[in-house]
Amino acid sequence: MKTSQRGRYNLSTSGRTVTRKIAPDSLCTVAWKEEEAERGRIVKIGFFVTDVAAEKGSENSASAHVQIPVHSMKLLRDAGHSVQLITTKIARGEGLPNCIPATVPLHEVADARRKDSGQSRVRPIKLMAQVRQIRSIVERERYDVLHFHGSCRLADLAALVASPDVKTSFVATVNDSTLPTHFWSLRRRWWKRISVLTTSTEFMRDVLRSRGIHADVIRHGPVRDLKAELAAPVADKPHRVLYWRDASMANGADVCLAAFRELAPKFPHISFDAAVRNNHWADWTPKLKELAAQHPNINVHTFPYSSGIDLARLLAESLCVLLPFRALSYHPQLSVLESIQYGVPVITSAVGSNAELSDAGRNALLVPEGDVLATIQTIEAVLNNADRASQFARRASESSRAMWNWDSYVAQITQKYIEAAGYRMSQNSPTETATRNAARR
Repeated sequence: MKTSQRGRYNLSTSGRTVTRKIAPDSLCTVAWKEEEAERGRIVKIGFFVTDVAAEKGSENSASAHVQIPVHSMKLLRDAGHSVQLITTKIARGEGLPNCIPATVPLHEVADARRKDSGQSRVRPIKLMAQVRQIRSIVERERYDVLHFHGSCRLADLAALVASPDVKTSFVATVNDSTLPTHFWSLRRRWWKRISVLTTSTEFMRDVLRSRGIHADVIRHGPVRDLKAELAAPVADKPHRVLYWRDASMANGADVCLAAFRELAPKFPHISFDAAVRNNHWADWTPKLKELAAQHPNINVHTFPYSSGIDLARLLAESLCVLLPFRALSYHPQLSVLESIQYGVPVITSAVGSNAELSDAGRNALLVPEGDVLATIQTIEAVLNNADRASQFARRASESSRAMWNWDSYVAQITQKYIEAAGYRMSQNSPTETATRNAARR
């Protein structure tokens, strides 16, 4: 048995080559891979994710559409599969977020979008260039599966790349409920080129079903283990009501503001905290800061937080988390899932997939969207009976972990990959299969 040699990948881009060191595999991992190769079950997977680039200083902040596929890549790689990332070109002055392992091969392609006033439009010439570049990578790398993560536009792109002469199988995951309004009859036929369409929630499954599209539900877990991030035990008893989102209207910053204004004078021993990104949404962050100046027990923490403050500590010191969304950009909303599994009572609005995460109120306390009075009353109920709320949160955490976890996700998505690929390796003899897999690694 041979150990793998320390090597390098030359990573293709639309205009340059990037080289990254690849760490050596352990003896047990190599042995496991060889055994799996003999059974024909190592899968070579390409992941297409747009906009993974991070601005300087924001390397530790990535949106859900990046976090989920990147984390699944890590787990699939740890399970012995071969993974690579394809993304849109990284601009000068940008870098990769820290969640992307340095050992994962990366390919850059043209960005087909033009962004005007917050709106994203497709540029046809750039789109054709992007499709050609993706097909070239697929042909060269010989993926078993190319997995597109994101919105319906990404599923459209997958169908466009998946021409009959491309031998790779295509999988698409759609978790963005902002759906196009037109051309669904065409899309139903077009998406038949995609071997497997998945989504993470029953909510999105039903949204797609209403358009005549079938999608398999494969639930994942939270990306961050916030309890593991806690640097030291917390000495203080829980004493906070925590809002941790960008201070936007869509995230219910107005509801948070009204609730904090009403409750801070009633509960002077409770700290009402908003953890937001600095000046990300200038319309509500200043209002929260103005309110904090009027009440000593209201605090606004802007990212990056001051010394001694981090999200893990804020959660550990919280009696409840307030997440009064008006709309969700991703299903499921990771901040809700992460807070539930942390073991803190969560108060959130009954929008989108939140009802599913709450398990009909058993895992989170649901309030109507935009209902300030109901939100205030629910927070008061938690503060007035903290012990009961804490017991509720512990049960909710256990229940949520049983349904939303990565072990189940990896097992299910791997099976989908094998089914999507046909599985073409099974058509070869065991020797041919092992030889082919060895060449792919």
